[in-house]
Amino acid sequence: MAYTQKKRVIFRFPKIDSSTWANFLNEVGRQGVRTTRDAVSKFNWSTKDAQKHIKASIQYSISQNRVIISSNHPASPYLNRGVKPHVMWYLVQGKDRSKPIPMSVGGQTFFRYATPWALSHGRWKHPGISPRSYLKEGRKKIVSTVIPRVTKQMFGI
Repeated sequence: MAYTQKKRVIFRFPKIDSSTWANFLNEVGRQGVRTTRDAVSKFNWSTKDAQKHIKASIQYSISQNRVIISSNHPASPYLNRGVKPHVMWYLVQGKDRSKPIPMSVGGQTFFRYATPWALSHGRWKHPGISPRSYLKEGRKKIVSTVIPRVTKQMFGI
């Protein structure tokens, strides 16, 4: 049931029909989404709402006999990979250039404006975000636990 490639033993599935294979991929996808959502819970988030929206955006698709776990949340790439500290020049570019930016301190809300002068003098610096890597963590768990568990359930191997 196994063959070697570069001195490594790689598992080879027995011959199965296409509907069984589709069921296997769907089950790996469903459990993979659940596992990845659990990985999201391990990180600290600014609010529970943020965590809830990221979890809800995680989905799976099947393409060319592969299960693809992804997130369609607009902030997902930035949260997953992280953001380096930077000056926020984008606050004074484009049509929203004079838009007030709400800030809240101690429960009090006030508005500030970003100006080119303030940016050039070191204000409006984004502190950066450390990478959360929840998709990577989910992928590791899928490979180490989900695939073997589903394989055992469906094929008894």
